[in-house]
Amino acid sequence: MPRKRRPPAPIETVESALSRASAARLSLFLRNLETWRREGIDTVSSRQIATSLGLSDTQVRKDIGHLGSLGQPGIGYKVPDLILAISQALGIDREWRSILIGVGNLARALLCYRGFREQGFQIVALFDVDPAKIGQRVGALPV
Repeated sequence: MPRKRRPPAPIETVESALSRASAARLSLFLRNLETWRREGIDTVSSRQIATSLGLSDTQVRKDIGHLGSLGQPGIGYKVPDLILAISQALGIDREWRSILIGVGNLARALLCYRGFREQGFQIVALFDVDPAKIGQRVGALPV
């Protein structure tokens, strides 16, 4: 009896997700872009981004290329557009309700860090197994 043949695997039609390395670099791009926006800079080149991070222009263009058609050769990228595209790609263009498990010194420091709120992470609950911590309030949240 002949073996059944499997149907061919479907061809990927959706662009693959960013690699961890690209996502890490994009988060660094974002930090610099936010600074440039605060300084009133409206357009940046791949060379400026690359130089600020010690990367090659090619690597910057390749990473940004994952986001779609942004920027113009010889002109560069609009800072607000690039910030929006990177934020969407990294999933930080919306609010993420989060919890902290383990409410030691590190967790308390993280709760005070404004960067999480600015990037859309809202800590909504705290958990710990230490009976002495259960019921305590850290900021506005009970453990």
